[in-house]
Amino acid sequence: MDRVVVYRGFAEILKADGIEVGRVSDGVAVLVYEKEGRRVYLTRQRRVPMVIAGMDDGVITEAAAGRCDRNLDIRKLAAEEVYEELGISVAPADIRLINDGIPLASSPGYLTERITLAYVEITPEQIAPGEQFGKSDEREVTRRIFIPLDQLDSFEIQDLKTFALIQWFLRGAFKGR
Repeated sequence: MDRVVVYRGFAEILKADGIEVGRVSDGVAVLVYEKEGRRVYLTRQRRVPMVIAGMDDGVITEAAAGRCDRNLDIRKLAAEEVYEELGISVAPADIRLINDGIPLASSPGYLTERITLAYVEITPEQIAPGEQFGKSDEREVTRRIFIPLDQLDSFEIQDLKTFALIQWFLRGAFKGR
């Protein structure tokens, strides 16, 4: 298949077989559950593409997530993202990969991106004080929030990966937890 690079930046836009394709690195998204408090931890952050998509302030609630743009084991990357975005320390070995670790296409009609979904249970001792986190060198400011388990099924989710993780969780992952 012939490919021509149309644009190169954070993403790369290619033209392949006459179709534009957005090439971006794959990602990982992690649902964090605190069994003792029976709550899920998510992050809120402003996303410029969501402003362009029509959301007034562009603030969206998401699972901790990141790009596989460094040569790291997927569980190690997931643990780093959970700490970076939520201020919660987890061991890579404690992270469970969902779907047997097979990454899922996020928007296969346009993007090459595939996302590995993951889950981790935590204790209150793993949670750093504060609410605001992120990486300044990435211009990232995140706010940690928690959703009580009894409110999770009615909580409004606007992010596909987070919706998938929560549905997986509600369909049985938390039973007996």
